[in-house]
Amino acid sequence: MLPSAPTFHIVSRPMAENERTYQLEFEERPGYLFARVTSDHLTREDAHDYLREIAERSNAMDCKKVLIERDVPTILPASDLFFTTNEFVKMMQGARIAIVSPHVTNHQALEFVTMVGSNRGASFHLHRTLEEAEQWLLSGGGTSFAGQINFTDGGAGTKKTEE
Repeated sequence: MLPSAPTFHIVSRPMAENERTYQLEFEERPGYLFARVTSDHLTREDAHDYLREIAERSNAMDCKKVLIERDVPTILPASDLFFTTNEFVKMMQGARIAIVSPHVTNHQALEFVTMVGSNRGASFHLHRTLEEAEQWLLSGGGTSFAGQINFTDGGAGTKKTEE
């Protein structure tokens, strides 16, 4: 007779605020809100939570310009990015959002985020540096996304080059 397998009991409890998987810092800068999110990885729920916190802070300040520094080496699957971005656009109606990520491997996915946000009427833009992001955010002009696909050229999908 074989010995019986051990029994495991899984106990789940709600995650406390101080147990979240990311750090979120805010700084009120002249003309905009700066937010830095840092984590080793994020779930869709984590992303929704930190974006909700950013929206709440921005709305409480009546600030329509936000610079998000995203120091997270991983990226959500495309479907989660799509739905999370849609939710964030609804939370940030009329805001201008600059995104900076030091993780170049995530830039293609983050360009997808800016495209989804821009296609839903938001003004999202991905930048390589904080300085570029701040300049764009405070300029008030230009397109919402420098790499935006131009769908008015007969469907060829060429990239705009205007800045």
